[in-house]
Formats: sequence, structure tokens, C-alpha cells
Amino acid sequence: MDFSQLPYEVQFNYLLGLPYQAVIQYCQTNERTRQICQTYQFWEQKAQHDFGIRDYVTREEPSQSYENLSLLYEHEPGQLLVFLIETNQLERFRELLSRVELYEVNVDENNDTDFRIMEDMYDMMKVIHDTNNSHTFRILVDHIATTAATPVYKQIVLGALFASFIGAHPDWVLYIRNYYSPENDPGFIHNYYYEMIDGNLQNVLALRPMLANTIDPEAELYNAILSDNDAMIEYFTRLHPQLLQDPEYVNYLAEEFIREEDNGAAIRRLTQLAPNLIDYERAMEIVREDDA
Repeated sequence: MDFSQLPYEVQFNYLLGLPYQAVIQYCQTNERTRQICQTYQFWEQKAQHDFGIRDYVTREEPSQSYENLSLLYEHEPGQLLVFLIETNQLERFRELLSRVELYEVNVDENNDTDFRIMEDMYDMMKVIHDTNNSHTFRILVDHIATTAATPVYKQIVLGALFASFIGAHPDWVLYIRNYYSPENDPGFIHNYYYEMIDGNLQNVLALRPMLANTIDPEAELYNAILSDNDAMIEYFTRLHPQLLQDPEYVNYLAEEFIREEDNGAAIRRLTQLAPNLIDYERAMEIVREDDA
């Protein structure tokens, strides 16, 4: 039987079950089939049929957007997670999450371990915060807590989540406590300093009382200046005014900021805060000697 003579609905449903390239080939066989393949409705239904994902296909380029979805689904599912959160497709989000690497662990020739949280994770954290999506947050926390390769990795990732959300969503971080306690994490102080560098004063002020016994005032002021954030710098310079009156500490900061690349903003800030105490010539000399 000539396929082109079959009823529209029969052709439509038959094409739904074919692979993408086979559909494209059929689309070129006759005018009636071509009309099906040019519709948004067909590619939207095919996306739902093949991937269980709705609303990704665009009306302007339905077949092209379907192909893009197919490639991401197969090779880069992490890039679909934000879309699934934004469109509230949480069951599909939960399923794809299991295929995504949220962190990377590398061991060098000296057997030192480098742990890095992946960009997909940070993108999800941002959109979960922006959309105030507590359900998605709980799905993400449950996933990390039950799939992390080791207790240490679970601790690192949940610690980062705890620090990122405590300011705006203190009720959410209570859920993390089902799996993680920052008080028992000796590395949690690093999350505190990361929040300082990122300029998240609300988070920093919420975290600080939990870390009162482990905070180093010199490290606090260092990271506050490094943030180049007006509110952060003002708060901690008022908290530790004596440090900016100590020439040894001020010049230590100058050396550190000079030593690190891309710290021009921190150097300018330090110059404004303690202009009469900095010996930049001596600081540069020390850095050159250390690098020699």
C-alpha cells in the first residue's frame, strides 16, 4: 500500500515511532508526509513520545529544536536540567539527574585530590533559588545524599548547598540537616569564605554564628577585600578595624594580592583602606624573591 494514501492520523502516529533520520527521509517522499513533518504539533508530540519532555520544541524551528533536544538528551543531559526546573517537569528532572555528573574528582601524580563542583550544579542552584522551588531543592538534596560516591564527596556538595541557601532559604537548609551537619564538617569554613568572596553578605551573616570558634579574623578580612563588594568590605572593616592599623598584616595582604593574578580590584581596595601603611616596593620585592 502507498504510504502517502494512508489517513493523516495513521501516518502521523507511524512517524512518531520512527528514529529522527527515518522521519526526515519519509518527509521527503511525498507532499502529504512533508506537511506532517512541517508542523509544530508533530515534533512536540514526538519529543514527548521519545523523551517525555514537553515545551522544548519551538514553533519557529520545530524539527531543528527537536534534533537539538535529541542531541542534548543523548550526550549532554545536564544542559536540560535547568529547562526542566523552569517548566516544572520534576519527574523528568529526577530521572535525568541520575545521568548527570554534578562534581568531578581528579587525582594528580602526587596523589593529591582535586574536587570540583560542575557548572550544571551551579546553574541548577541558581534557578532553584530564583524560582523558589522547594520541591526541586529536596529532589536535588535527596539525590546527592543517596548517590555520592563517598561520605566525603557528599559532605562537600551538601556543604556548598547549605552555604548557598542559608540566607534566603533558612527553612530549606533544615532539610539538608537530615543528611549533613556543618558543625561536624571541618572543611565547612571554606564554604563560608567562598560565600564572602562571592559577595553574599546575607549568607555570610547567617553562617557566621555557626563558625564562631573556627573563624580567623585575618582570613575574614582578606576574603572580604577580595570580594570587592562594598557591603562586605564595610561590614568586616568595621568588625576588625585593628587589622588595618597593623602594617605587618596590611603588607602581608599586599603581597598576597600582588602574588595572585587578576587581583587588581583587591589591591585598589587595600590602597583605599590603608594608604599610608602599604610598602608596595617592598611587597613586590618579596613576591619576586618567592617566585625566584
